[in-house]
Amino acid sequence: MVLNLDRYVAGNQEAFCVVRVPTEAEEQARSRSRQRESLQKAKQRLAAQGRSHGRGQPEVGTGSVCVVGSSLLAANRVAGTGNEEGRRKNEESG
Repeated sequence: MVLNLDRYVAGNQEAFCVVRVPTEAEEQARSRSRQRESLQKAKQRLAAQGRSHGRGQPEVGTGSVCVVGSSLLAANRVAGTGNEEGRRKNEESG
């Protein structure tokens, strides 16, 4: 690195690349932009995860699906006891 600095001081412009350091205001503006992009990507990623978790799952009430907190409701729908007509049928038959 010292050799490259010596070459640059001696006039070799290709020994180092001159880089402009951004001001504090420019850096804050870039930071906000980066944060916005990061949040947008996280939102898209979470939305995609939510959509993928819903795939392959049967709808509640379309069979004897055991869903936590709804298993009795699903079983009643299958048995026909989830409504008034189903209750009457069960009372008549048994």
